[in-house]
This record gives sequence, structure tokens and C-alpha cells, in this order.
Amino acid sequence: MADKDFYGILGVSHDASEQDIKQAYRRLVRKYHPDVAEDKEKAQEEMIKVNEAYGVLSDPEKRAYYDRFGSVPGAASSGGDGFGDFGGFSGFSDLGDIFGSFFNMGMGSGRRQARRGRDVELSVDISLQEAYTGCKRTVEYTINDRCPACDGKRTTDSDGIETCPTCNGRGRTQRQVNIGFGTFAQIVECPTCSGTGQKVSKPCSKCNGSGQVKVKKKYEVDIQAGMETGNGVRIPGQGEAGLGGGPNGDVIVFINVKDDPRFKRDGSNLIYVKKLTFTDAALGTEVDIDQVVGEPEKLKIPAGTQSGTKFRIRGKGMPSLRNGQFGDLYVIVQVMIPTKLNSQQKKMLQDFAGLGSQEAKEPSKGFFERIHDAIFNR
Repeated sequence: MADKDFYGILGVSHDASEQDIKQAYRRLVRKYHPDVAEDKEKAQEEMIKVNEAYGVLSDPEKRAYYDRFGSVPGAASSGGDGFGDFGGFSGFSDLGDIFGSFFNMGMGSGRRQARRGRDVELSVDISLQEAYTGCKRTVEYTINDRCPACDGKRTTDSDGIETCPTCNGRGRTQRQVNIGFGTFAQIVECPTCSGTGQKVSKPCSKCNGSGQVKVKKKYEVDIQAGMETGNGVRIPGQGEAGLGGGPNGDVIVFINVKDDPRFKRDGSNLIYVKKLTFTDAALGTEVDIDQVVGEPEKLKIPAGTQSGTKFRIRGKGMPSLRNGQFGDLYVIVQVMIPTKLNSQQKKMLQDFAGLGSQEAKEPSKGFFERIHDAIFNR
């Protein structure tokens, strides 16, 4: 049984292609974006699950391991060490922890060790042009940081810390647990000292003995060229303060690239639809093709070009985040047929129709099929 249903989290089938997984991920990133989601706290929680699922399913080796064993090393388990399927004991999904704590009784102090601080996840919007060139963004956020008055020690007095009277400094206490077929002694975190084994008798006046204070922080993020929606920038050590002398967590800034109405993006490639009059398509012409950055690119349209014809301009797509190389720009022609003609135009077309054959090469695929193929490089 899988620890977590990563396919279900992304809303895709087990035989989903890499492209299906990527599209599902982008859809969920937009759904849980802070500017869209009404419940921002819940959206952040869901985004953590989505990122974890995508991190596994987008990696062929991790996905193969997950498909075979139902979990991936390092991934958090949502079960209870395999005890969750015992009929009649669904309320004790943490039986593994109970047995573990029972057999570990008396094996030294359970005092909580130094713990790394919590990571902070943020999100920033950038334009397609900024994704093309790279840019900088300043992020502001509020965290629980180490108290400057006591340096996180919770007291400024040398005798301000005492041994916890409840657990006698062990950090854990014992309780009796009835699991249906017997009673076990479970070792749990001390409720008085929260596992530290210490009690603050003279708390710091600035942080009231917590060792942490709320701090507003500002940081300039360097966003590399080639970023896509869902990519993240990690800022080490700028997250929340650790506990018990542990290091700070990190700040992870997720990128959301706003849509550009001129282009459809697929990785490092771009799709651009160019509308042509039916006379230009029939006679041939030269047109300007917009670029993400810089002057338009000239493109020759040969006579007799059909709607849906695809042209490829190499090296005019987006830069790759991996190697910096540029993708291609695919231009799809859409021939526009006039809906209103004056009498002279109608007469000229009627004369044209009577002059000879109007045979044209029938395209093998429709207009939208060609756009689809261009997007998926078929």
C-alpha cells in the first residue's frame, strides 16, 4: 500500500505521461497561488503536497521506485509503520510509535535535540520577458527568529534555567496506553517542558522565555533566466530559527510566470500564431514575428501557404535553465477569410474562380492539431 497517493494528489492516472504530469502540476500551481486561493494557509499546505508529489513523479527513477514499492526513501509516510490495516484498530495508526517507545524505555535520555528551523515558502510573479532575461525580486516576510536579547537561550540570567520537575530533565514521561489486547507503557514528550528537559525560571523579558521573536525580513532574490512556473529559488538560512540551538530553516521562493497573450510556452520552446489575409497566404509575403525581447524577426511566407502551416525559427525560444541554450520559436499560420466583401471584391473573386483550377494541397492535419503537435514537438 502506497504511503501517499502522489498520482491522486496531482489528479493524474498511473499511466500518465511526463507531459500530463507537468501540465497537472502547472494547473495546481495556478490553483493554489496566493493571489488566487481564498484560504491561503490551506493552499500553502496543499502546495507542499503537490511539490512533493511532482518531485517524485517527474523523476523517472523515483517514479519507478514509487510504482514498485509504494514509497520513496526520504518521503514522509502518512501511515503508521504498516499497522494502519489492522481491523478494529483504525484509531491507533501510530502503533509503530507505541511499540517503538515501549521497547526503547530506559535507553538513555529522551531530551529533545537541536532542531532545524521551519522553511518558509513564498511566491513571486514574473513576466515572460523577465523569465527570458532573468531578474531580481525583493521579498518581504515575517518569521520567528532567534531572540537578540537572550540569543535564543530563553533567559538572560545564568541561573534562569532549571531541571524540569515533571520529567527530571529526561524530556519524556511515561503513560499507559490500552490498545485493545493489552496495556503498554508509552514514552511520550514531556508536556511541561516540551521535551527540552528544562524549565525557564527567569524568562527573558523580550521573548517571554520562548527564545524567539517575530521579525520582518527583506531579501533580494536572484531569478535566473529560463525559470518556469513551479520552479523555486532556495535561500539558505533565512527561514525560521531552529530550536535548542539548531540552525535556521531556508526560504523557498516559488516562481509563477504570468501568461503572455502572444506566446504559448512549452519548456524552452515557444508557439506563436500569425494571422494572414487569404491574399497574402495565396501570393506569399514577408511578415514580422514578435520576439519575447528585442525587434521582430522577419519570416518569408511562400505562395500557397495553408492555414495551420508550421514554421520553425531556431534559437528564438526561451533559454534553458539547465544549460542556457535557447529553444525554438514555432510559428503557426492562421489564414483569415474575410466575412464582408463589397461588390467589386466579389466580382474580382468570381472572375478569379472562372480563370482556372483552384486546387490546393489538403493539409494532413487541422489547424489546432498542428498547434498541438508544435507544442509537443511532434
